[in-house]
Amino acid sequence: MNRQMLKEFQDRLADLGIAGNDLAVYVDAKEVYRHLSGWQDVEKGMPLTRKSLFRMFSMTKPVTCAAALKLYEEGHFLMNDPVSDYLPEFSDLCVAEQTTRGIEIRPAQKPLLIRHLFNMTSDIDYDMEHPAVKAAIEQYGDSLTTRQMPTMNRMSTFLQTPFAACTTVPEAESIVFGSFVC
Repeated sequence: MNRQMLKEFQDRLADLGIAGNDLAVYVDAKEVYRHLSGWQDVEKGMPLTRKSLFRMFSMTKPVTCAAALKLYEEGHFLMNDPVSDYLPEFSDLCVAEQTTRGIEIRPAQKPLLIRHLFNMTSDIDYDMEHPAVKAAIEQYGDSLTTRQMPTMNRMSTFLQTPFAACTTVPEAESIVFGSFVC
């Protein structure tokens, strides 16, 4: 672990609009790194301290990932395992594609893998105002099931963001998934 690189990264987060951050790394229940950077209250000029309180929202993904990574460390699964090996509901997925004929739903050519869930490339989400979702609702009406609900492919947006260079960009084979319907 390069402590200096971590510290420099944390200290640069303010340039990205992040008021304050606190990173702690523990190994075998012992703190091996801790650095606070930024402000608890920007307007009042109060620096972040170890006693600062944080409001945390939408923590389902990080908590679930932390628990899953513990299982991964113990050898319970591999990152390239199909999700359907553990959650059969994720077998036989479909993808929604925009074609010249409109939205077409077809079977997925490859399985959804656990690594897609970890690197946020599964494309499982709902944008109820998106034209593809509205089209599916119009097409299926009250009989619309979750498996028929199209999700939006954000890959082109992801690849255009400056942060993409710092993250794990999925391999080319992942891009052929299109948008999963689950």
